[in-house]
Amino acid sequence: ARDRAGDDNSSVFLADLIASKGFSPLHAPSLDDATKALRGELRDGDVLVTAGAGNVHKIADAFAPPRSC
Repeated sequence: ARDRAGDDNSSVFLADLIASKGFSPLHAPSLDDATKALRGELRDGDVLVTAGAGNVHKIADAFAPPRSC
């Protein structure tokens, strides 16, 4: 989310900043792309944490165990 017009808080900016610190971020332009990419990265025992504005919860929902009622 942006506080002011012109703030450069995009996901590309964040990925570039992380890369500049020597890490290898995984950037995905959409929630569907992120879910697909994470399916290839996550292994048993990994913990997935999502944070963001809007419907980012859909990524976590895709990996959550089925709920029984």
